[in-house]
Amino acid sequence: MGVLMLVSLIDLIKEVSGNNPLIIVPIVILLFILINMKSILLFLQDLKRSRIGKIKEAIDSDCLTENTRRFIKEELENEYFNLIAGIYIERKFREALLSFYKEYSGEITFRTIQRAFRYINFSNSKLHVKITKCDKIEYYLHWLLFIFFFLFAMGILVASVVIEGKNIMIKFFIFGSLGLIFIFLSVWSLAQANKIKTAEKIAQLLENTTSERN
Repeated sequence: MGVLMLVSLIDLIKEVSGNNPLIIVPIVILLFILINMKSILLFLQDLKRSRIGKIKEAIDSDCLTENTRRFIKEELENEYFNLIAGIYIERKFREALLSFYKEYSGEITFRTIQRAFRYINFSNSKLHVKITKCDKIEYYLHWLLFIFFFLFAMGILVASVVIEGKNIMIKFFIFGSLGLIFIFLSVWSLAQANKIKTAEKIAQLLENTTSERN
């Protein structure tokens, strides 16, 4: 069914683009990825599980020294944590994050930590949040992009109703595709801005923890 849908879309793209390969090829690749996104994600998950299986086999080997076996066990913990939480970090960093999450489990979820992970550092056995001036500029820039992309998407959707056309399918495909692309970009921009805001929240919680302990 996915193949038939893709063939029909390719025929429609050819009609819209005038058989221009510079337009057809990128759109077809994007459509292929979107239609098969679930299969691609499952394939990536299978790769992770396959790596975990190989690590488990290595642990059971009789030719390993205790130090090597201990190292492989830590790698296995890292892989499991990465599979579940989507974050690959070494043990001490992971335990510090889990302790922080446990302490503020009523105020944050682990998804909160995932969103802000780019800005979280671990040094001297402590968690730190580093937000630079460039990050703050990036925050406002993402908000401007969100507003621009959202308004542009709304304009495209309004234009699809106002502008008359003989071929309704072609008009729907062109304006619908452009509208969805810009809506996606607006949501992406908002998500990027939210990461910085989330990092600021975690920084405040870490400061509270430090103040209480002092």
